[in-house]
Amino acid sequence: MKSVLILFLKIFLFSTLFFGAISIITDFFFGDPFSERSLIKFAFYGIFMACTMVIGHIAAIRNKKLGPINAETIKVSQRKSIDSTLQQSELINKLKGDPEWNGFDLRTSDTEINFNTKPSMWSWGEKVRIIIRDTENHLNRFEISSTPKMKWTLVDYGRNLQNVSRIEKVITT
Repeated sequence: MKSVLILFLKIFLFSTLFFGAISIITDFFFGDPFSERSLIKFAFYGIFMACTMVIGHIAAIRNKKLGPINAETIKVSQRKSIDSTLQQSELINKLKGDPEWNGFDLRTSDTEINFNTKPSMWSWGEKVRIIIRDTENHLNRFEISSTPKMKWTLVDYGRNLQNVSRIEKVITT
């Protein structure tokens, strides 16, 4: 609950300040005076945007069945480590054979797989990175991360969590 409140406050402050700055600039150019009504308008806009975006974000995570709503699942940057006997070449072949991932340009090195998802209605796209490390028990550790392309993204409607979950499924099946 605390993490949802923090997300709400971030969106409220960002949208209120952004809308307020744009409104003050346009009012200045059109000669409209600044008043208390302007502050109330900024606050209502911020509350509306924060409610809309937070409720949409939580609903998307629930609808996609990505887990309980907590501090980890509402983050826009997601990370997970998985140990597996799978080799890098096998993972690349599985990703290329999977209909969810085969349309992306995979860039590989000896220890990494990188690709970017395409922009959609819900995000500007994500950067997905899989780092492969050897473990002591002859397994490979796949460190999966999915982050928004836009650094200032506040909500992703579960896209990065979904990317990590889908890659986890590819590795474990």
